[in-house]
Amino acid sequence: MNHIFLFTLAFLSFCFIGCNKQGSAETLDPSSVFKIENVKGQNMLDPETVGYFEHEKIRKYDLVNGEQKLYYQPNLDHPFGYNINKTSAEGFVMHISPNKESSHSPTTTYIDWGNGDKDTLVFAMTKNDGAHTVTTDIWYNGVSVYNTNNTPYVIKIVK
Repeated sequence: MNHIFLFTLAFLSFCFIGCNKQGSAETLDPSSVFKIENVKGQNMLDPETVGYFEHEKIRKYDLVNGEQKLYYQPNLDHPFGYNINKTSAEGFVMHISPNKESSHSPTTTYIDWGNGDKDTLVFAMTKNDGAHTVTTDIWYNGVSVYNTNNTPYVIKIVK
């Protein structure tokens, strides 16, 4: 009977302690925050703005193996790969995560605003400790809008 107890104890110890790998899990930087305005300075994510981008129609596509793939994960809180919320300082802002299907940097993401207008975001990332990926640069339609050295938290886009 003691042999069974010792075997079970050894097996459980192996399961819980023996398979622990440092740095094996990979996490992405939190999403980047965008404020979308028109040339008049009106927030294009605000339903009070004439011609605003309707939240239900916006879609995110990621470039995967040379093809645009709709981001849709129905089991997530934000199944279309973005989140829009209202802040006291900025009004409505959009949180967008980089392409999580690509292991290469930079990655390309397309935002379809639901009105025939589509924009391109390119995210450059680096691994800072082998397990945590950090966004270092972002380009919006080919123009640099974010760099870790000199950009504020909220990235303003004028449409």
